[in-house]
Amino acid sequence: MQRQWTWTAYPSLLSSLSTDEQRLALERAAAALYCGRLHDAESIFDSELPSFATQPIVALQRADMLNMHGMEHERIKLLETTLAAAEGENNNDNNIDLLLQFMLADAKFWAFGIMQEALDLLPRIRQALRKRGLSNLCDVEIRCATLFHTVVDAFRDQSNFIAPTDICVFEGFNGDLHAELKSLREDLQSRNEWRLAATLMQLELNNTPASGMQGAVIAGLRMCDVLTQPTMPLPLHFRSAVLKRSIATTLERVMPPMAAQLHNQVKGILSSICPDHFRSWEDYVPVMAADMSKSIILKSTNSTSTKLEELRQLAERTISQGNFTMTNRINMTILNVAEEWYLKSRGTPDAPEALSSLQNAHESFQNLHRDRTRMAFFDAAAVIHYMSFLSIRYHDFATVILELEAFAARQARFEIPRMLERAYDLATGAARHLNLGEKKWIFSKKRKQSLRLCNFREDGEYVDNRISDREAVQREIITEDETFVEWGLNAMKVLLHWAAGQVEKAQMSPRQCQLLFGPEMEALTTQNAQSFVNDEVEVSNVGRFAYGPVDQPNKSWQFWKVYNRIQDWALASEQLASLDARLFVLMVIARSRGQRVRLFFIQQNSLPTALEAQTLLEETGTIDRIVRLEAAQNGSVLTGGEHGAWVSIHKTLLKCFAISSPGAKLIQANELEIAISQCQELIRSHHQNQNWVHEYSATTKLLELHWQQYVHFCSLDPMDIMPYAEKAEELFVKIRKLINNLDTSDDLVASAKMSEEYFQRQHYEWAFAALVAAFDSQHYGVVKGKETSVAEELVQWSVRAKGRAFADAMEIAQNSEHSVEPSTEGRSLNDLMPLREALEVSDASVNIVQDKSNVFLEAIKMFPSNVVVVDFIYLSYAQAGARVVAIVHRREQATSVIKMPDVDPEKIDKWVLENLDAPRATRHNELYGKDSGQHLEQLSGLLGPLLVAEDDQEAIIKANDIVIICPTGSLNRVPIHAIPVDGKSLIERNAVVYTHSLTLLSHLWQQYLDRPAGDAPKHKRTLINPMPALWPSGDPVKSSTKIPDLAHDIDATLRSGFSLQKASVLESVKDAALFHYHGHINSSPASALDATMLLNEAAFTRSIGPNRETLTPRDFFKIRLAPLALSILIGCGSGVSLVSKTDDVLGWPTAQFFAGAGAVVSSLWPIEDEDGIAFAEEFYAALRRSQRSVEENGVEVGLAVAKAVRHALLELRKRPGRSAPFHWAAFTIHGLWMLPQAVLPLSYS
Repeated sequence: MQRQWTWTAYPSLLSSLSTDEQRLALERAAAALYCGRLHDAESIFDSELPSFATQPIVALQRADMLNMHGMEHERIKLLETTLAAAEGENNNDNNIDLLLQFMLADAKFWAFGIMQEALDLLPRIRQALRKRGLSNLCDVEIRCATLFHTVVDAFRDQSNFIAPTDICVFEGFNGDLHAELKSLREDLQSRNEWRLAATLMQLELNNTPASGMQGAVIAGLRMCDVLTQPTMPLPLHFRSAVLKRSIATTLERVMPPMAAQLHNQVKGILSSICPDHFRSWEDYVPVMAADMSKSIILKSTNSTSTKLEELRQLAERTISQGNFTMTNRINMTILNVAEEWYLKSRGTPDAPEALSSLQNAHESFQNLHRDRTRMAFFDAAAVIHYMSFLSIRYHDFATVILELEAFAARQARFEIPRMLERAYDLATGAARHLNLGEKKWIFSKKRKQSLRLCNFREDGEYVDNRISDREAVQREIITEDETFVEWGLNAMKVLLHWAAGQVEKAQMSPRQCQLLFGPEMEALTTQNAQSFVNDEVEVSNVGRFAYGPVDQPNKSWQFWKVYNRIQDWALASEQLASLDARLFVLMVIARSRGQRVRLFFIQQNSLPTALEAQTLLEETGTIDRIVRLEAAQNGSVLTGGEHGAWVSIHKTLLKCFAISSPGAKLIQANELEIAISQCQELIRSHHQNQNWVHEYSATTKLLELHWQQYVHFCSLDPMDIMPYAEKAEELFVKIRKLINNLDTSDDLVASAKMSEEYFQRQHYEWAFAALVAAFDSQHYGVVKGKETSVAEELVQWSVRAKGRAFADAMEIAQNSEHSVEPSTEGRSLNDLMPLREALEVSDASVNIVQDKSNVFLEAIKMFPSNVVVVDFIYLSYAQAGARVVAIVHRREQATSVIKMPDVDPEKIDKWVLENLDAPRATRHNELYGKDSGQHLEQLSGLLGPLLVAEDDQEAIIKANDIVIICPTGSLNRVPIHAIPVDGKSLIERNAVVYTHSLTLLSHLWQQYLDRPAGDAPKHKRTLINPMPALWPSGDPVKSSTKIPDLAHDIDATLRSGFSLQKASVLESVKDAALFHYHGHINSSPASALDATMLLNEAAFTRSIGPNRETLTPRDFFKIRLAPLALSILIGCGSGVSLVSKTDDVLGWPTAQFFAGAGAVVSSLWPIEDEDGIAFAEEFYAALRRSQRSVEENGVEVGLAVAKAVRHALLELRKRPGRSAPFHWAAFTIHGLWMLPQAVLPLSYS
């Protein structure tokens, strides 16, 4: 092979050109190509080499040029023409045809998103190059090898077609790409093929692990010294500059001075080789000049706005040069800079400009690839990035769907699995938020189809049924609205799809599949495997085969017998997904089993038999497997000591069982002490390594071990557990903030999302269990260096556990000079953390909330004596007995803890599901009809202990008390005020108010106390009534005739009719002391923040499309009502809220409080129009009659809104045909029980 001291990459083919002039023309074209002067290169090809366009050397060189400049469609045309012209010629000796075909397949991947052709060629490329041998490759074959590595790298990032062991070309490297590239580079150096060696050196640097980077950099610098020797020709000097630039970029973060020195050397080299007819090296090598200019702009001290403008100008310059690849890089940099500026500027005067810059960046990125390059790969990347932005930042779900549908129409051949999966995942979420059931089903189906796209190959080399990375599998299994039990079934379904793929490919027999997954698979055949799993299999039946029935789980040996068979198959089969994905699935199934057993024994309030426990303990091998699986799926490598400690801790806790009573003798005190010491050592180790997720997990295990000490041996005060709960709380807050600030693909985030302890926020459960046990024994403990009563600690932990994120964000927002736009809330978790991110809450702000228990205890001292606060909490780890308790607060009385032995969280969840959420043929729920009151009686145990006097003592809740209820979990969906005790509902006895959290209640009360004295300022009142005059059936809308009189009576501005506009409605609501909405609302507990008020006919008749005018709760995050305003939301399910894992309640009331409301009236389920207007009439009539200007304890008693709600409910149920709870029990009031006089006009009474 000739020495490659030429510009062209294929010197061995130069002889195919007949004259020196032609060879020189090709050299000049290649020089222009690599320097980035596309127009110069095109001119040479067109004017000096037109008759050689299909000659392999010209076609290959020109194809490289088009690839480097992002012109893939042009490359496809060139290669197809060249292959057609070469048909019949014998170019197999140096694999020219194979390279042309491979280039064509690569171009189709970038241009159309087609992977199949390249996949088919990979084995042929490998076979051909292995036949030649690593030390005998010519320049064409070296190009085959480098393209092989480029294609494999792209495919591994976007699919699971390539097994880890198949990323190398040659045998003996076992998937070590760096070792293969290094061997190739060293072989080329030994043959003095320096040009190709420099190319391989760059690839080697890009694939060098951190541990070998120092050696690779040194080797690269030594090569640069050789390439710049005076005896070396100019092309090699240029290669030295390119290589030094790459090394300098690598060193910029770790060795900035050396990187700067190398950059200067690059400029010197380029200046020395620049021909005289160029003004400067920047004109000679514009691609390098653009890259360096980009770096200089980013490092400058200019404002972000200036940097973005300079980068845009640079992008325009590269477009004029035809270098779309460089334009793409600059546009991606612009997008990153603009997004970072946007995130940092929220809540500042720069926010509008930053948002505009980000929108422009998205538009430029999309336009480049949609209109200019037409490259499907980058078109998809731009669309997905924009869809994610619209979903997370703007919540513009309609545009998300439109963007996907437009992309699917223009890129019909696109088949890249990971991109399709992500796009349809976003679209499915958007359809769910918009309540588009059919579209949601279609997008979900297409998303799952994309997960199974990897089933192209039939020869076994590139076989898979799902995307291999854990992130994709995790999204398939982990869903926000399900528990660990359901996740176990989802994981089983993943395994079923893997198994079905193997059955179809005859890698597993149907009989083997039946042995693994049970009799549900009897009808499985090799012809119908995937369709059978999709359409016929009930996953719950497969779960029952492994786990047993929910009310009687399989014995341990039965489950592990099935599990071990599945595990042996999953871990041994190389044809399945990546090991990381398989470990994740197996870990979920094992943990789901543990959760099922725990829930069963808690529900039964009984101990497992000694035989069952002993059977578990004897399975040391299984425990060892679980520990290793847990470590592997979290990306950890356990040392011998750490592994042994975790095994010991697991075994110790198996002996205890979380619900064991002191009568059990399966555990010895010294065993617990040993496990505690081991757990403390693990915590120290994880703390030193800053591994907070694992530190949190170990801390919760330590809490559990100390709890067992108390349960079994009473060897410590339950309050001794609290310092560990405090530490877990500190870690929990830190992890939550990190999840909110980091991209969801981050390892820490993936670990946290998988962690059962994290998802269940387990430290709260242990804290409540310990505090209630301490309260029963009247223990006191030292907390934070001061004497703190158990009651005060209970209040503090309730404040932490309920609504903390929202309450803190609301207070900070109201003290801020800048409003928060609804589209800037941040990454959506299952709570209100986005609000805190939007407000840039600091660590100090978090601590403010943690200490707000004192604020509540001080606030209650100023409550009227007839106000009683009932704070419900769930106890998951109660020692015995009741698992629902109420913490009761009243002024000048000691805090009480009341247990509710006749109800439990599971019973409440079941009640909500069966009575409110179960599918039914009509819009009425189970509270509609003559016998509907019996359904509410099922929950009478919630109120009995509070209303019924015992042992000659007064009832806790007395007649005429105002009862403030702070629910938890699914209790937020229950009409507690309608629950009867001894035939009489709570609302018949007392006025009832709800509050999302104690912090919200104390915050509103303090605002009431601090309101200005004297005459109230004049406030506006707004009544919004977007309703038609007639229903679609032709019947009149009865409320429409009564609303005008209602608006007149309360001196409110009326906006009515079915053609209202969002902007004008929001403007009329701003600063209103009373905001009354009476109209259509689309709501759902799963997407409560995306519920919509329908303002016009287009919104009512269409779920998506133009001209729809709607309001969502998010719109109220950017406007202000008058202080302590009254919001009345009469619409279907206006009070239906999503309750997060951290007990934040999200929905319309949330948004109203954020806007400044003091009380919110809403409905718990869809209501009838007649009920809504009747309630409003009775409510305002009661307000008119309420006494005013009465003082109690120096506090002026304002409008008695809670009593007015009570009156309205009692009067509504008296109306003919309205006695069923469906008609009246839906209406609730949240917030304060009374409001300032300015809510209503003075003339109203």
